[in-house]
Amino acid sequence: MATLKDEITIGGMKLRNRLALPPLTTNYGSPEGKVTDAILRFYEERSRDVGLVIVEATAVQEDGRILKGSLGLWEDAQAEGMARLAKTVKGAGAAAVLQLNHAGARCHPVGGPLQGASPSGVTFNPAVPAFALNEEQIRQLVAHYARASVRAMEAGFDGVEIHGAHLYLISQFLSPLTNRREDRYGGDALGRATFAREVVKAVRDRLGPGAPIFFRLNAVEGGEGGQTEQDALTVAKAMAGAGVDVLDG
Repeated sequence: MATLKDEITIGGMKLRNRLALPPLTTNYGSPEGKVTDAILRFYEERSRDVGLVIVEATAVQEDGRILKGSLGLWEDAQAEGMARLAKTVKGAGAAAVLQLNHAGARCHPVGGPLQGASPSGVTFNPAVPAFALNEEQIRQLVAHYARASVRAMEAGFDGVEIHGAHLYLISQFLSPLTNRREDRYGGDALGRATFAREVVKAVRDRLGPGAPIFFRLNAVEGGEGGQTEQDALTVAKAMAGAGVDVLDG
C-alpha cells in the first residue's frame, strides 16, 4: 500500500512524496501583481519537505485579483518574477503548480472592464457592483486563462490549477446560488459547468497532452439551494472529460 512518503507521477510531473502545500493567499504581491522577495521567502521555506507546491491564486486579468497584493500573470512583464518563483520552489525539491483565477464579483476593486464579472449579476461587495457576462466576454475570459497557462509553463511551472472553488468566478458559475442564467451557461449542474469546461479545454489545447492540469472544486455548499454532492460529482466527471488530471477541494 502506498504511503505519504512514496513517489508519485502525475502526467509528466514526478513528486518525491505525496505531501502537498495547498494554494494559500499571502497578499505579498506587488501592486502590479508581480512576485516580491517576501513571496520568494514564503515559498522557499515551505517547499523543502513536500512533494508538491500549488502556488496561490494568480489573476488572469488585472480586474480579477482577490486582494491588492494578489499575484498576476495577465501580461508578459510578470513572467520574469514567476520564473524566479518556480525556480525557488523546484530548487527546494518540490514540483510547482500555479493556480489560475479570476475572482469575478469577489474581486478587489481596482477597476477594469471585467471588474464585477459574474454569471448573473449577484453582488458580494458593494464596492464592486456585479454584472452578468455576455457570451463574448466569456470567450475573452476563456482566452485569458489559456494565455496565462502558457505563460506559467514557459516560466518553468510543472503544471497549472484552475480555481473553481470558493465562489470566485468559475465557482460562481458552478453554484446554483449565483448562476441563474437561462442560456447554455446555466441550468442544471452540467450546464453550469460549461464555462469551467471551456476553460479547461482551452488550457489543455494550449498546453498539449503532457502538462498536468488540476481543478479545485467545492463539494457541498451549506446554504439552502446550493451545490449538492451529486452536482459536484457531475462537475468532477465533466472536468475529467475536458482534460483535468487532478481534482482537489
